[in-house]
Amino acid sequence: MKQLKILLTIILSLGFFIPMNAQMMHQKKDTTKTGSRQMMRRGMMGGNMMQGGMMQNMMRDGMMNQNMPMQKYMMMIKKLPMMGQALSLTESQTKQLAEMKTDFMKKKIDYRASIDKKKIDLENLLDSDASSSEIKNVMQEIANTKIDLNIHAYETSKKMKGVLNDQQKQILRNMWMNQGMMGSGMMQGGVMDDDDQN
Repeated sequence: MKQLKILLTIILSLGFFIPMNAQMMHQKKDTTKTGSRQMMRRGMMGGNMMQGGMMQNMMRDGMMNQNMPMQKYMMMIKKLPMMGQALSLTESQTKQLAEMKTDFMKKKIDYRASIDKKKIDLENLLDSDASSSEIKNVMQEIANTKIDLNIHAYETSKKMKGVLNDQQKQILRNMWMNQGMMGSGMMQGGVMDDDDQN
């Protein structure tokens, strides 16, 4: 009888523990699944954030590249008078180019001053809760002045190239195309300043 009772106790004990163990194992699986899901979500979020950052960088770079075609003319104005040896410039050519550069830089100061004044007007309008049309007008004036500055740079660079003979123009063209003189190389050399980017 005693052995029977002991046997029944063992069977009942096993019957009680087996469901508990199964339940615990099930909970463990759920926890593992939940943890995996959370990790996947975090990974996806991290991936999305990285992709978003990359997209923003690409968009920003794209916008910068769109602005570059006009910036090269400003860089040419700054650099051309100093290329006497590379282009075999005569004394007369060097003098003409230097004068054109000086004239442009003076006018550029006027353009920049005009833009800065208009920016102050814009800030005052924003602070005074002005109408949208007033704000739009000042923003348009700023944009137009920037356009005028870029067009002036384009026209000046054309005049400066007009001082060169055919051979010098070809040398300049080759330097521009092959060495990136008017592009990244000049920017890395610090030729491009903050004003050129605005």
